[in-house]
Amino acid sequence: MPDVAKETLAALISLISSFTECVEKEADFWLSVISLPWLQTMELVADLKHFDLALPALSKIYNLSLRCSQYLCKFFALDIKASTIPALGHLNVCPEWRRKVYIAALTSVEISLLRTAVEHFPSFIFSTGSSFKETLYIFHLLNKLNKCL
Repeated sequence: MPDVAKETLAALISLISSFTECVEKEADFWLSVISLPWLQTMELVADLKHFDLALPALSKIYNLSLRCSQYLCKFFALDIKASTIPALGHLNVCPEWRRKVYIAALTSVEISLLRTAVEHFPSFIFSTGSSFKETLYIFHLLNKLNKCL
């Protein structure tokens, strides 16, 4: 195994080991892991403190990811981000955070993120318990995206 791969694996194991101590529920753990690629998106990171009560592990994994960023950033390609979107619709934890990530995918200029977000729209809306107003907003956003695609 090349040195870079060993260092990356060691950093990832260290990250997960450190962060399992601060996770209260299993679903929190999985949502935080799935969020890892999105924690490199500045507009999402800007208000992480807002989610400290609902998902305390999120800020902690972000801080840990900063320590390992030289290893982890190589893995956060668009296909990795897109692969996290379906799971966002199946977890019933912290709907506000998942909504922010989903909207970031819907407003992305990357077609793969848009396509995946549109494909998984029904399960996402159902899982977040979105209000009619929020659903209408996202529906109009999808309608605009559909015209662009």
